[in-house]
This record gives sequence, structure tokens and C-alpha cells, in this order.
Amino acid sequence: MVVFPGEFKDNYLKELLLAVILFCLPALILAHKFFQEDIASELVFFGLTFKNTLYDDQVMAYIFLLSLIPFMYMVFFFFHAKGIMRLTLLLPILWTVYDQSLSIFYMMEPINAYGKTLSFCLALIALYFLLKSFVPNLLTFKKLINLKRASKNLSSLVPIGIFCLLYCYNLIPDDLNVFFIGDIKIDSFLYRSFQVLFYLLGIKLSMLLLLLTWYFTEKKWWKYALLSPILITIYQLSTFFNTETDILDEYEIIRGFPFLVLIAVLLVALSKNAKDQYVVQSVYRKTSSQIEKLLEQRNQEHVNAILDTKRRLTDLKEQKATAHINDLMEIKKQLEHELGERT
Repeated sequence: MVVFPGEFKDNYLKELLLAVILFCLPALILAHKFFQEDIASELVFFGLTFKNTLYDDQVMAYIFLLSLIPFMYMVFFFFHAKGIMRLTLLLPILWTVYDQSLSIFYMMEPINAYGKTLSFCLALIALYFLLKSFVPNLLTFKKLINLKRASKNLSSLVPIGIFCLLYCYNLIPDDLNVFFIGDIKIDSFLYRSFQVLFYLLGIKLSMLLLLLTWYFTEKKWWKYALLSPILITIYQLSTFFNTETDILDEYEIIRGFPFLVLIAVLLVALSKNAKDQYVVQSVYRKTSSQIEKLLEQRNQEHVNAILDTKRRLTDLKEQKATAHINDLMEIKKQLEHELGERT
């Protein structure tokens, strides 16, 4: 039985945990069902009063989780991306931090008057920790912003498109719920306004774009865990404009369950194969280390033998006696033997 060294075991377990999180994260949206309908709570903590003045608790939890899930995928992608892709991902990540924290601060008294300032400071703090995590010095940063190399990889510009999708709802008046193109009337379906519609649609489209980009640029085995949120997001978009029901993001997991089972089986098989590869790497590195130690030990024995012979030769030279000719011949043969084994 092969035992994992700590390094390989830790790497495998980290990848396995990441695959499980990426696969299961879309189910987090169902947590909003634990909150009450038609009730807007008021919470007091640390001298601050949080008043839910916009929606009931269940809708508020849904909107928060709807933004949190793609934000978590962006953060995971950020720490696995490289080069200019990682840098451009800062834009949608920091915007999400600012936009969502602003919504929360506006409902907290008495600090709601300073919402924009607090949200901006929070975004700066997030920027500091994100940059600190992967830009240890100025030279690294210069290599990171190699625009000539980035221009050959258009996928690195995808995060800019994600930011545009997340920001676009701010360009729409919050009271616009119908408009006309000639004699054609276009309404906001079952949503309160076009601003709400584009807010929800922007989140879903940006998440799908993010996941597809990550899937096609990632090379590790756990990339197939991304098929789960991709599938569920496609199902969610297919029911987004359904005017026959006002229920969102509750039954997509059930509809996609057969495909999710197939993806789970695929991940189990791939994880087993990844474990086997880690075992092979473990055996290879352990064997190579043992060979190097044996060679080093053997070389040291030869060096010690030659040094000992040299000391004997020096001792005879200092004695200046012709009677030691036989000893000199013996030393000569021994030295030739040692050198012969070396070659």
C-alpha cells in the first residue's frame, strides 16, 4: 500500500474539496426558503439598526444569495487564473463588493448617510488583500500587465464584459416598467421594473460567461465540476422570461438532476484517476530521492577513500625513506582502483 506524502495528500484533498464546492454551490440559492415570506425584519447589532425596507426577508435573502454565488465563483477563479486574466477579474469582483455593500449600508442606521464612502473603503480593502495575495513586488506586477502578450488571448478581456453586464442596470431608470417601439409595447414581464429585470438578467448572464471562460481555460481535472453551475444557470435562463409563474431558481436543480448525477459520476472517476496520478508522482519522487541519497553516499565513500590514500601518500613523502617503495606501489594501485570505480 502506497502512502501519500503530506505534500501530495494536501494537494489532492484541496482539489477534491474545490470540486465539491464548485459542484454544490448553486444549491446555496435554496437557502432563501428558510426565511419568512411577507415579513420584513428589523435587526439591531453593535448599535446599528438594519431595516429591510425594500422586500420581505425571503426576497431579500434571495437577492443577496443571487449575488453571493457568482461572487464566490469569481473569487475562486481569481485565485486560479494567471496573468492579465487575474488582473481584469479585479474589476467585476471589486464592483460586486462595492455594489452589494452599498445596498446593505443604505439599510443600516445611522450609517446609511455614509453608504458610498463606506462601500468605497470596503472595495479598497478588498483590492489591497487581493493584490497582496499575488503581487509580491513591482517586478511581478510588470510581468502581469504584459499587454502585448495579453492581446493574443482575448479571453482575458471577458471579465470586462462581465463588469458591463453587472453594471448595466444602473443605466436604467428605476421606475421604467414599459416602453414603446413604434406601436410595439414592451413591458418588464413579471418584474417590478426594467431595472430589476436587467439586474437579475445581468447576474445570470455574467455568471454563465464567467463559468464558460473558466471551464475552457482551466486544464485540471476538477474543471468538470463547473458543468454543474453551467447547466443550472442555463436552466435558470430558460425560465427567466416565463410569465406563467413568478417562482425563480427553485426547480432547476430538480430538472437537471439526471445530468447532475452523470456529472457527479464523472467527477468520482476523475478524482480516482487524479489520486492514482498523485500516487505515481509520490512513488517517483520518493524513489528519485532515495537514488540521489544512495549516489551521494557512495560518492562520499569514494571521496573519503581517495582522501585517506592522499594522506598516506603525504605521510610517506614526509618520511623521505626509500624503504617505503612497496607502500608507494600499493597506494598507487589503490588510487587507480578508486579512480577506476569512479569512471
